[in-house]
Parts: sequence; structure tokens; C-alpha cells
Amino acid sequence: MSILNKNLDTHFFLELKSPNKVKILDYHLTKPLVAYVNVNNVLAIWDWERKTCLKCFSAAAIESKDLTKTVTVKSIKFLDKDILNALFPGEPIDTEAPFYAGTWLVVVAESKIYFYDYVSEKCETVSVAQLDRKQPRCVEVVDMRHLAVGCTDGHVKSFDLVAWSTVKVLKGFHHKTIYNMMGYKQGDNSKQRLIVSGSDGTLACWNVDNEEILFKFGMLKSGKQVLRI
Repeated sequence: MSILNKNLDTHFFLELKSPNKVKILDYHLTKPLVAYVNVNNVLAIWDWERKTCLKCFSAAAIESKDLTKTVTVKSIKFLDKDILNALFPGEPIDTEAPFYAGTWLVVVAESKIYFYDYVSEKCETVSVAQLDRKQPRCVEVVDMRHLAVGCTDGHVKSFDLVAWSTVKVLKGFHHKTIYNMMGYKQGDNSKQRLIVSGSDGTLACWNVDNEEILFKFGMLKSGKQVLRI
């Protein structure tokens, strides 16, 4: 049995101090950037290498200058062509599509998804109408072109970033809010799968291409035991 060395020195690159509790955090896969949202829905983007705050503003200011409006942020995710190339090396990218020219922070709010370009400060949106009137909760990358959107009704939408529309819906297993999603690959040459968990205790690994479940589990309400369904 191996024992960890209790004297190992831990070094932190940056200590971020927020006047309020931080509720959401994400980091850029290829750049020294970290973003967080606090309980007051104030969003900040930091360069941890230079120890500099690049942006700090109320989430309501992303789309509107009317700061009396309230925007409740549910999740955030950095997304640009550098991240996609790192996740899917060698896969082709549509360089003429406007989306791939942006440096996006995807901000999921209660009734809308904001694609905020933190360099140019422009903003694109996905409304609930584009999600079949379903409220978004979280997002995850599927491939070079598609973004999975977990919704409060237990459905997962596959959103085409080039066509800017929903193209598929994963449904029939999760019946309550989708809280977390994670991309999963068994090897460098394998197709990415999507692991999805819902607030009803369900967890499934989806093949997004054919909308099929590869395996699924259910959590017992009374304890920690996991049952395969």
C-alpha cells in the first residue's frame, strides 16, 4: 500500500478574492484564463498567468445596459476553435462559419443562452424558442460543430453552432432537470460520448449520433447504492 507524502508542498498560481461566494467556475483549456460567477450573478474573467482581472460585470450587462434587470446564471463554459482543436485534433473545421471566429464564454441563464465574446464584447444568443420552449440548465461540447444543451424537462438538445438551430433531442430516460454533462472518449480515435445526469437520480452515457443510450444507471433515493437499469 502506498502512502502519500504529507509534506508535499502545494503551490497555487493565483488566489482570487470575491466579495461574495463563488457559485460557478470554469477554465480555458488552452489559455491561462479562468471565469467565475458569484451568488450575485457578477461575472469575472481572470488571466491567472498575469494575475489580472480582464472583465468584471453583472451578467445582466451582457445583452442589455439596463442593470435593473436580473439574469440568473446557471452555468458557464469557455468555447472557441482553440478548445475544439484541442478536444478533437485533426478534425475539420468550417473556417467560414462566423461562430469559429469568436472567443466565446457561453453563459447559460434561466431563459436564454448568451455567447459572449470577451475580446470584441459582441453577444449572440439562443432563445428558449430555439430550444422548443425549454429552459436551459447546462452545456457540453459534443463535437466540432455541436453543443449539447441540458434542459429542465430532462431533455438534451444537440445545437448546431453553424446552422444555429437545434438538430436533435435526446429524451425518454431523464425526466427532471439535467444538472451535469461530460464528454467521454475511450481512446483518441473513438467517437466522443455524452455522460448525462439528472436531478431524478438518473445517469446515462449517450451516443448523440444515433440518439441511443449505451448504458444507464439509477440512484436509490434512500442511499448511495447505484443500480444498473
